[in-house]
Amino acid sequence: EAGFDVRFFNNRLGLDAAWYKTNATRQLLNLPMDPFSGYSSRKVNAGNIQNQGFEASINYRWDFAEDWSWKPEFNISYNQNKIKELTDQLKNGVSLGSGAGINFKLVEGGSYGDIYGKVAERDENGAFMLDKDGKLVISTDERHLGNVNPNWQLGWGNTFTYKDFSLYFLIDGKIGGNVASQTQSYLDAYGVTEATADARDNGGVDLGNGQKMDAQTFYTSTAGKEGAKDLYVYSATNFRLRELSLGYTFRNLL
Repeated sequence: EAGFDVRFFNNRLGLDAAWYKTNATRQLLNLPMDPFSGYSSRKVNAGNIQNQGFEASINYRWDFAEDWSWKPEFNISYNQNKIKELTDQLKNGVSLGSGAGINFKLVEGGSYGDIYGKVAERDENGAFMLDKDGKLVISTDERHLGNVNPNWQLGWGNTFTYKDFSLYFLIDGKIGGNVASQTQSYLDAYGVTEATADARDNGGVDLGNGQKMDAQTFYTSTAGKEGAKDLYVYSATNFRLRELSLGYTFRNLL
């Protein structure tokens, strides 16, 4: 890790930045075993998971009028995670946990927090593929669908001070990352969402090739536990008001 923390103009302006790189090696992993051995798995120390990125912040205190001051502060961070190595016995990856068709796996070359699941197969033009019986083709294997971790994190804090009163608010944001909505998937399977209602009103779901499929047929194939999980993975980018506070400093109480 390397960085700096400096102050200027009698501590009115502050700059802080750091770059880091860490490698976590010899992770404790489970290796599957032949059940005839009497054990389902054994633990080994293996792997190399790398994190690198930077963090930076800047703040300034501005006394813009008598008894008034404003202190804005902005911070930003970026992290890149990479699974550099697992072990030769785990070339297909290792599951960290799964449920309802979503699987979180460590795969060599991937990242910690990767999401895997079945997908609805599409042709080269992006249209849904159908089998010879006219049913949607759902993959039999799990594909990479995204990652739960954001790439960027931002924060903008502001403190306004008038005599002994202070007002503070913080807006933060996360850019990148994904979320899988099992709630939406299961409710679609039951046909009780706005999306399924719109599909029924429109005469079916557009498959992308000029054809439409009956809403019930489409959603019973793609939604629910065994459905296509790629249709229920969304961007997790968001900005929100994280904190708001009003304070007063009491003086000379003793």
